[in-house]
Amino acid sequence: MEITFTDNMTMNLLQVLKQTLPEAEEVKFGVAFVRHSGYSLIEDALLGFQDHGA
Repeated sequence: MEITFTDNMTMNLLQVLKQTLPEAEEVKFGVAFVRHSGYSLIEDALLGFQDHGA
């Protein structure tokens, strides 16, 4: 298991997700809040993860 923290300053969440989701077996998120505009940026990566059978 790998744990990655992002702050969107030194590490961009979208880039991390695009790199890690294709190989992931499980994903867990801890967030304080999510805006629709932010979710729409990661939606394709999340749906791709869901589609690959995990």
